[in-house]
Amino acid sequence: MTTSYIQDTAEERISSKFDYKVERVPLVTADGLKTRFFGTKRCDTNEVFATVTEQYEIVQNEELFATAESLFNSMGLPQNRKTVVTHGGARARAIYTFPTMGTKVKKDDLHFRLIAQNSFDGSLRASFQVGMFRLVCSNGLVSPVSAVSLVKKHTSGLDKDFVRRAIEISVDSFQKSAVVFEAMTNIRLSQNDGTRILENLSKRAIVSERMAKDINAIWENPTHQEDRERNLWSLYNASTQHLTHNVADKRFELAERVNGGIMNELVKATRQGSIAHLLVSMQ
Repeated sequence: MTTSYIQDTAEERISSKFDYKVERVPLVTADGLKTRFFGTKRCDTNEVFATVTEQYEIVQNEELFATAESLFNSMGLPQNRKTVVTHGGARARAIYTFPTMGTKVKKDDLHFRLIAQNSFDGSLRASFQVGMFRLVCSNGLVSPVSAVSLVKKHTSGLDKDFVRRAIEISVDSFQKSAVVFEAMTNIRLSQNDGTRILENLSKRAIVSERMAKDINAIWENPTHQEDRERNLWSLYNASTQHLTHNVADKRFELAERVNGGIMNELVKATRQGSIAHLLVSMQ
């Protein structure tokens, strides 16, 4: 596919290099006068990412990821890592999949996935995002929980005990997410319901019109036998299949943002036990 939302953009262009250093430097005027502002500067390229105050604390990517991995290993959690760096290095993520930690939703095997994220422009706090990895199709699923912070307020750097606790909270959230996904399998849909829901998500600007059509093509003709049942879970899997395999490699942040938006709407319907609000057309 060559649709506009899949083509990479200068800001979202993905790199795997994360071990650069960033420092806080004083900003001066064109004639050399000091200001009260500072900038976050990437040391190898000299690019300034953002204007910050003297209180802004920098957490280096390498320190963040190494701390997390050391704790994973000490907790007996072997992991696979993929790094995603965007915005010229201003934002970085390490995506960890844990092959020995899993759960099931009906017949689906899901592995624990955790994204350690960091930024130098204030857009992302140093935190974990909980997710899942669906084995049958290698889809990345978003968990219906918020980010878990890795840095204490009013302290600088990383506190290992605090990060360890964040990992434990994330593992617990993973197990609770499976319960929500299981409930999604019990919300039955007709074929037309799924198409209408995608159309309405487009009208609500959660997905683009073209993206909704691409997801609907999978919904109408499922790739995997496990997705042939007509329910909210299989509709969500059609979404994650398209986003994981056709969007994320070029526009990771777009894929994650849309995935999260769809998840929020489907979880709301699951908790209400009704798809009524999803079927209401918004012109």
